[in-house]
Amino acid sequence: MSSLLLGAHMSIAGGLDKAVGRGVGVGCTALQIFTKNASQWKAKPLAEEDIARFKAAVAESPIGAGAAVAHDSYLINLGSPE
Repeated sequence: MSSLLLGAHMSIAGGLDKAVGRGVGVGCTALQIFTKNASQWKAKPLAEEDIARFKAAVAESPIGAGAAVAHDSYLINLGSPE
């Protein structure tokens, strides 16, 4: 992994692993993804196969495991007492 981290949000359309290829394609050494629709609470759990493909794609890329992160939903309110 490069010591310079340069990344962007990448679409997970077609599968989580596709985001890694998109990031590598534009020269990213870091990556941020939404693991589900960012504007909805309801989502099905990630399938083990999808997780495995994502991990394999990261391992085979210049994006290190510590440089691939998930962005939280837009719906959370960290200032809320609840």
